[in-house]
Amino acid sequence: MTRRGRGNGGGRGRAAALRRVARSLVLGLVVALTGCGATPTQPRPPPPCPTTPVVASSQESLDALAACTELPGLTIRSAAHLDLTPLAGLATIRGELLIGPTFALDRVALPGLVTVEGRLAIVSGGSLGGIFLPALVRVGALEIRDDGALAEIIAPRLATVVGAVTILRVSALELVDLSALATVGTDLTVAAPNLATWLGDPPTVAGTRTLATPSLTPPAP
Repeated sequence: MTRRGRGNGGGRGRAAALRRVARSLVLGLVVALTGCGATPTQPRPPPPCPTTPVVASSQESLDALAACTELPGLTIRSAAHLDLTPLAGLATIRGELLIGPTFALDRVALPGLVTVEGRLAIVSGGSLGGIFLPALVRVGALEIRDDGALAEIIAPRLATVVGAVTILRVSALELVDLSALATVGTDLTVAAPNLATWLGDPPTVAGTRTLATPSLTPPAP
């Protein structure tokens, strides 16, 4: 009887030891797999959208706005190459949108932008070749100037400019598509190459028309 009891105790001891070894092996395997990246980590949430106007002067600062559909204001200026693709979802700017000076921005394309409550100014773009704002319907004012390489201004749904429209010193300009523009709240000032073309009917202008290039701007009704 005594010998049998000892055997049972030894068996229980060996079983407990085997269980401890098994747990250690499982724990070690989990740690190893985690270290190798087998357990995926949660993606880092995007930074919160700013509550005050933003000045973006690098690609990193534009990338940080990728989740924003609305901003209180935005200024973009840089000598470095910039890609505005992260702003594709931006729909509303409650203040001003100012782009420039820039030296390596070859196009301004904001496909989701609908409203700029303040001034939209695109100025001093050293290599800017085109402005594409297909969804834009309303701005506080529109200013495009000192963009020597600019060939196209495309905003076919822009219907209302609360303030002034100013297009100056754009010596390479070939086409302006503001074909939905119905109302300019104050002055319309345009000076561009004689061969440039304006698409659309003439808007109603509450202020003064200053047309240095009659072939570009539609005549008054």
